[in-house]
Amino acid sequence: MADSTTFIPAQVSANANTGAWVQLSSLNDGTFMGVLYSSAAFNMVIVPSGTSDATAATAEATANRVMIFNAAATHGPLKLNPSRTWLRMNGASAGTVHCILM
Repeated sequence: MADSTTFIPAQVSANANTGAWVQLSSLNDGTFMGVLYSSAAFNMVIVPSGTSDATAATAEATANRVMIFNAAATHGPLKLNPSRTWLRMNGASAGTVHCILM
């Protein structure tokens, strides 16, 4: 039987930890299984309801609802809604977070 899994690659240029939160993908509204990787540590917040924008992501972080991911490790599988998932690096430099949605 052939595997019918579709893989959707996503790559996010994330800001430094003092910058704005960056949305994983505005094109994919729905729940997907995903795997995340970055060569540098990064933070992730999920905006659970209402308007999903950088301001809402900042509010989630201010409320200490932040997930912290180590550098150079594959994280997953995670159940994600890309349009409600926001990322930012965990250090003073910008970086790239790679994601594969399944």
